[in-house]
Amino acid sequence: MDLLKPSFDTENILQRLKDIVSGEVYDDDLSRLLWSTDASMYQVLPSVIVIPKNVDDVINTVKFCWKYNIPIHPRGAGSGLGGASIGEGIVIDFTKYMNNILGINSNSKNFTVQPGCRLSNIQKKLVEYNLYLPPDPSSADYCTIGGNIGTNAGGAHSVKYGLMSDYTSSLTVVLTNGELIKTGPYRLDDPYYIELKSKDTLEAKIYREIEFICLNHTDIIQSGYPEVNYNVTGYELREVISDNYIDLTRVFIGSEGSLGTIIEISMRAVPIPIHNRLMVAYFDNVEKMGKATWEALQEEPAAVEVLGIELLDMAIQANPQLREKIPDNLQYLIMIEFDGNDLEAIKTQINGVITRITQNNDYAFYTEIASNEEDKEKLWEIRKTGLPLLGKINDNGRKSVPVIEDAAVPPENLPEYLIELYRIMEKTKIKLAI
Repeated sequence: MDLLKPSFDTENILQRLKDIVSGEVYDDDLSRLLWSTDASMYQVLPSVIVIPKNVDDVINTVKFCWKYNIPIHPRGAGSGLGGASIGEGIVIDFTKYMNNILGINSNSKNFTVQPGCRLSNIQKKLVEYNLYLPPDPSSADYCTIGGNIGTNAGGAHSVKYGLMSDYTSSLTVVLTNGELIKTGPYRLDDPYYIELKSKDTLEAKIYREIEFICLNHTDIIQSGYPEVNYNVTGYELREVISDNYIDLTRVFIGSEGSLGTIIEISMRAVPIPIHNRLMVAYFDNVEKMGKATWEALQEEPAAVEVLGIELLDMAIQANPQLREKIPDNLQYLIMIEFDGNDLEAIKTQINGVITRITQNNDYAFYTEIASNEEDKEKLWEIRKTGLPLLGKINDNGRKSVPVIEDAAVPPENLPEYLIELYRIMEKTKIKLAI
């Protein structure tokens, strides 16, 4: 089988797409290779890459795919670890043109963006209004908001602030047949909604079927999800119908582009907390680190992030000045951040963590508070650059591979999980970086 040939007929696709798309269309082998990978371990060659300039380009591309039964793969920065942005169909890349902040309302704290907008650009703009968007995946400097919505991203601060779904109010979506819809809450008895779902459209069919599923299978839906704080696996049907309202926004979030192509996102921001303190705890073995993580969570921090020595060594190679901050016997460190408008309350929380992990239990051999903003930024920068740094590893031809993609473990079981995980890695002689 020809590696560069997709499994379906692509004859004349390029010219036909160029006739209906004002943006860019590529099907040369080099372009297909460039768009065949993301940050995951997978590689799939697409048939064509479309870089739309506007909404009409997206609609025309989706209608084309609907007509000829070709898969669609919406794509942002390609920073995801699960392979969501690659596939053998048509990749629609939003990063070049559809990457704008369309508006920010400082009074309502709402803003609207296009899917190709980088998360870091959104955060920088929101700061001008003393606002921010709490979810902060470590790839924030290069990931896009469309990818964040598609995967329902969280980040280190999700422990306090939740996920992207908690801040998304509405989505403008191109459905698989090219219909353009805008999600939002509708009362089930609202005449407008009753008329909407009676139409002979794909949108109406979706509302009818989702309403039927949610109203007739409530028990299965409520009992069918794992009991974890945040679940981003599968399609989210919980609370799609709540208090006599139906809202499809949550169904599309986390669907990785499989239910429709998102072209506009309306979200809400929150005021930046007045105070912020970062505590760092140092550990010499994995079991102590795991137990301390659970203890730290009891003090309700804004963020908890673990860094292993493998990643820290890579960071030191990139920035030798960090060496003076890393003790010789260090194997792991935990960054524990607290924020809010009450500084005394934050100090109480920090003291609570210190008591739990150094006095009540002999877990951390050293703790400190980041002395200034520069030190704090350096520590978070190590976390942000973690994946790119690991990607540079070349151990006699062996490279790092993101095999375990965001495992979800109840925090109280973290020590046992980590111990067993390391045992497996030692047995198979595979190096593991956390």
